[in-house]
Amino acid sequence: MPGKSIGAIDIHDTYTLVEVPREYAQPVLTAMAGATLRGQPAQVRLTDSIEKKKPRQPSLRKFKR
Repeated sequence: MPGKSIGAIDIHDTYTLVEVPREYAQPVLTAMAGATLRGQPAQVRLTDSIEKKKPRQPSLRKFKR
């Protein structure tokens, strides 16, 4: 798959969404089968909905030291 075919990459704390054209979805899934990230098996799957980007709200989390 040509690199320029990759769309938006949306990184979250526990998952990442990567846009690829529909015709490349199955080859990407096949290529990623058995992949690991930091020594852990990667869970790669299709989504059937597109998450709309919302403006981020400031975080009010408190961090323990």
